[in-house]
Amino acid sequence: MEGQYESIRSRSGCAGASGCDRADALTLPDSGRSYVQAGVGEDAREIVITAKKYDFDPEVITVKQDERIKLVITALDHDHGFKIDAFHIDQLLKQGEPTTIEFTPDKTGTFPFQCSHFCGLGHKGMKGQLDLSERFQKLGGMTAELSKKIGM
Repeated sequence: MEGQYESIRSRSGCAGASGCDRADALTLPDSGRSYVQAGVGEDAREIVITAKKYDFDPEVITVKQDERIKLVITALDHDHGFKIDAFHIDQLLKQGEPTTIEFTPDKTGTFPFQCSHFCGLGHKGMKGQLDLSERFQKLGGMTAELSKKIGM
């Protein structure tokens, strides 16, 4: 399998000694999908996100600490980026190509994310947050379970 994948560390800003020690980045040949993966073989909760003209949808992502998540992000209008400093993630999002970022957040708190690829005058306002609040942890994910039950 070695040599079958193209590293995207340099394109995602993860090259060198500066980081990405939490994740391995690769692009699968002929798939058009990029992956940033931290760990293998675990089931992950998939969260679909769109990026377009100064907006991420959803803007707030609520998950539990140590819950493996798979963000599937598609830039709809042109190239964007997705960056969460707290988890050393900085990924280019190519227009129309779903990009998968898979990791396990290992701390509680509220962590901002933003577009890391200049996309126009409103670029600085293109942001959101990953919420791993202690309140949600204590509820044991009841919000997610309730959402599943009512079909959201």
